[in-house]
Amino acid sequence: MISNINSFVMQRSMLVPLVLAAGLLSACGGSSNNSTATDPTEPVVQNTLGSISVTEIAAGNAPVAVVATRAFDFSAGAVSLVTTTSPFSGVTGVNASGSDIRVRSFGDNYYVLEGFGTSTLTRYSVSSPDQVALQVSTNTANSDEDSNPHDLVFVNDEKAYLLRYGSGEIWVVNPTATDEAGFFLNTIDLSGYDADGVPEMHRGAIVDGRLYVLMQRLDQFAPSQSAYVAVIDTATDTEVNTGTGGQFLGIELPVRNPVELSVDPATSDIAIAAVGRFAFEGANEAEFTGGVVVVDTNDFSTNLLIDDNETLGQFTNVAVLSATSAYVVNFSSNSDNSLLSMNPNNGELGETVAGLSDVDIDGMAIGPNGNLWVGVSDQVNPRLVVIDPASNTALAELPLVNNPQNIVFVGN
Repeated sequence: MISNINSFVMQRSMLVPLVLAAGLLSACGGSSNNSTATDPTEPVVQNTLGSISVTEIAAGNAPVAVVATRAFDFSAGAVSLVTTTSPFSGVTGVNASGSDIRVRSFGDNYYVLEGFGTSTLTRYSVSSPDQVALQVSTNTANSDEDSNPHDLVFVNDEKAYLLRYGSGEIWVVNPTATDEAGFFLNTIDLSGYDADGVPEMHRGAIVDGRLYVLMQRLDQFAPSQSAYVAVIDTATDTEVNTGTGGQFLGIELPVRNPVELSVDPATSDIAIAAVGRFAFEGANEAEFTGGVVVVDTNDFSTNLLIDDNETLGQFTNVAVLSATSAYVVNFSSNSDNSLLSMNPNNGELGETVAGLSDVDIDGMAIGPNGNLWVGVSDQVNPRLVVIDPASNTALAELPLVNNPQNIVFVGN
């Protein structure tokens, strides 16, 4: 899902993936090189990922992309670290783990959240990414819960909110604690949002001293009721009465099964992508109860920018870059996604990014230089695509060893 890269056709034979060495870390040989389009007026698009060591990553002074990846067969996971300036270089296979992982970051630290069946949080520093700085269980002590952490949202380097998908309680934590005893600070109970006590808190964002918690409220994995956003005062860790949610204090959304969010840098409003119900072959048909909705963080009102339907398809991600620029991921099936530009003011959809249609898009993030980083999963050619939003074209297509899941950035 890339926007206009009209004349650039990537030659798969030219992709030189990093070779994963045995052990926890790997750095491959080879050098970075660029591929020039046949039309001399076209920009040069880098389509190899140069070699760099963990030591060189640690010694660098530019921001680094941290990418959660997993094997195509879900047998394992790991982190890739990629420089954010051209020529792009990286190291794969760092921080080996299970396949259900997410990464989050704050300052020079990044955090690996291992989910279902493991439920741990591990902190690393970009200055020493091969060393565990902290590892803790995210399960309540002496319980049989599988908390399945999905997000870590930061107030500062000593306070963050851990959203636990398999629990009804948010954990208030110290993300830079040196041991497990100093990590846990408090809880915030959101269990009342779902009859089973687990509202599936999935994503969060902090805007103007308030934590916005996106809750899917599934019933046996089915999106059978409206999603909600709980609003927490970060000074007191108490829930705000938004006056919009009927029986609940939070904000009722006009969509079901929300999966991603993005804070509009111009308005501080929160854009949310929701998929409704996915189709399952031989079982359920798609249920078009999703779309793209915006939450006004001043008055807590909602505006359905895009209402999904059979013609438009479903939507699995959104990124708002500016007052006039945004992107959404349009979903038809697991391997049939497209990246489209969108007007964040009215939801009008623009063109599909060239090369980013009929692919499996997993994760996208706004980089430190204002570019959009997009992860593409593929059994043969998993990769990152870096897009220049000003021209809606690709600056680089960077091959990975495993499929990308989500992308964050660390460092200056």
